Amino acid sequence: MNKITRPIQDILKIKDDHLTAYGVGLLQGKAYRVLYRYLSDTLSWYDLTVNEWKLIGQLYDHGPMDQKELMKRLSIDLTIFKKSIERLKKKKYLKSSVKDTYEITTKAEEMIPLLETAVKEKMALLTEGISRIEMLIYIKVLQKIVDNAAIENE
Repeated sequence: MNKITRPIQDILKIKDDHLTAYGVGLLQGKAYRVLYRYLSDTLSWYDLTVNEWKLIGQLYDHGPMDQKELMKRLSIDLTIFKKSIERLKKKKYLKSSVKDTYEITTKAEEMIPLLETAVKEKMALLTEGISRIEMLIYIKVLQKIVDNAAIENE
């Protein structure tokens, strides 16, 4: 630890064991499981899975898309994708055209803002004490990790 970063670590109250590779991995894994559980619990009230929520969210934000584009955005395999598509169609949240282009239904469009509010309220319990700036930095770090992985996999 150098003289510059130690005071920052102390101010941020970051434990020394969270700075090792295994410590960061353990902390990241714990955070992922907690966030996923909270999200899953909230979505279950609407009979949705996390993958289904992400799928209809992409269509809500970006409009109709084909299978290739959706799978790329979601980073999921074909089996999970097809299962999510079928479940969403059965629930009348999704429709597809002859060219396998998917779009959300009016029912989904009306439900998404309500569910978005419910998810944000539930997640607010986990982000209590985290400032807006800290959340933006967290999102930026996550995006940079994803971007770096994409560059490495090219």
